[in-house]
Amino acid sequence: MDNQARSWDKAKGKVVNILTSRPWLLPFIYHIYSLQGVKLIELKTLLGLKTAVVKRGLWWLIKSGIVEKKGEKYVISQQHTKHLAKLMLAACTTGRRYVVKIGKVYLVAVVRKSRITAYSVPEDALNKLLNRKLENRSIKDIAAEVKMPLKLTARALKLYETLNTCWR
Repeated sequence: MDNQARSWDKAKGKVVNILTSRPWLLPFIYHIYSLQGVKLIELKTLLGLKTAVVKRGLWWLIKSGIVEKKGEKYVISQQHTKHLAKLMLAACTTGRRYVVKIGKVYLVAVVRKSRITAYSVPEDALNKLLNRKLENRSIKDIAAEVKMPLKLTARALKLYETLNTCWR
């Protein structure tokens, strides 16, 4: 394997690693990538979070090397742009909910008033809900039918709704 291929794999690994270990950073990456760089105050306004939370997210992204500061703007590092292009092309965002698929897992980040909540949903959990009649049924009934834990079923249902919004 040549040096260029190794650096490509290493850069891709960093992106996957930061998103899987800290999925709450997904909204930051999404906006910085989509807008091709943002100022701290712009990111704070877009996300509706306190400055301290935004600064902490940016700190993690700079520490990992995915984001760098150029002047007053935070931008995606050159070596990570291509990897993020593929991920962000398939990303789904609806309001304050962000979804990206890495491998066979969906990562979901939800921006709340003062924090970001993040969780993952395996692809097969979502697949169990596809092609089923879900309307006017309780989560408890659906969970029993698909033989999944209640919390995972609730998360998979919310993911299903979010993806349906993006797919329309």
